[in-house]
Amino acid sequence: MEPYHFSVTVSLCMFVCDTDIHATPKPDERAIMTYVSSYYHAFSSSAQTETAAKRIGTVLGVNQENERMMEEYEEMASNVRCGGL
Repeated sequence: MEPYHFSVTVSLCMFVCDTDIHATPKPDERAIMTYVSSYYHAFSSSAQTETAAKRIGTVLGVNQENERMMEEYEEMASNVRCGGL
């Protein structure tokens, strides 16, 4: 996610979702920390999900290559058996 997109998203969510923080001249420190930590956890988990998805994609790619090589091997072995008879 681009930094600008992140900034706009957080600003819009703060404005739309939690107008109490903006309406208060000096919001409670705990409320702000809770609010900020919820964003941290939301964006942190999306980064972890993206990393996991990339790893799964890599594993699937390796698996597909292994399947292709096994099929190729079986075909070559079949050709050797048929040619040797």
